[in-house]
Amino acid sequence: MKWRNQLLALFCLLAFAGLGVLYFQHWVIRKPFGIILFVGEGLSPARLAPTRAYAAGAGTRLNLDSMEHAALVINYSKDFAAPDQAAAATAIATGDRVTNRAIATNGDGKPIKSIVELARERGRATGLVTDTKLTDPTNAVFYAHPSEPSDAEKIAAEFVDRGNIDIAMGGGAAQFLPVTKNGERQDKRDLLLELRGNGFDIVRTRAELEAVPAWRRPKLFGIFSTGELAFAN
Repeated sequence: MKWRNQLLALFCLLAFAGLGVLYFQHWVIRKPFGIILFVGEGLSPARLAPTRAYAAGAGTRLNLDSMEHAALVINYSKDFAAPDQAAAATAIATGDRVTNRAIATNGDGKPIKSIVELARERGRATGLVTDTKLTDPTNAVFYAHPSEPSDAEKIAAEFVDRGNIDIAMGGGAAQFLPVTKNGERQDKRDLLLELRGNGFDIVRTRAELEAVPAWRRPKLFGIFSTGELAFAN
């Protein structure tokens, strides 16, 4: 009787192991864990050539050159042949063509959902990493819908109030801090303090970033400069 129980236990163990392997292969491996969208603003051949020369010579291969596929995209705004920063980025973030100066808003000034907001609605973790200000139009189209594209204070406030991004890193701390704390906000809101109250880890340096435990649930706001980040250190 004892050996029968042992045989049954072994059979169950093998059955569960087999099901686990099938689940892993068909549901975990094949399911995309995440989507990363790289936006190279102004990344034209005319800029890539001097970049290669600066890196190590005209014949240098950049990481970009190792990508298997490349394409040229025709991107124009609704009211002009050459899109500005806001309209070009909105087309990428939302799939909709808008007029120049519009940040993820249509002709009636109504918000157009971005890919980040759609991902958030489906329960996905979202992030935004940039070497410019987090409030620049190219970044703002993924989380904000301001009526005035140059209103960096309003854009920064929307980042906090809408709460659609779990991890953000970049520059532009001045738009998140009041004048009394060496920022530029006139409404006296300390958005970094508000983010901390919302459960975010706030980091200002590389050392602080590396000190954040890897096991912690991703809710991180890294702001490493008052303006844009340095080109190279």
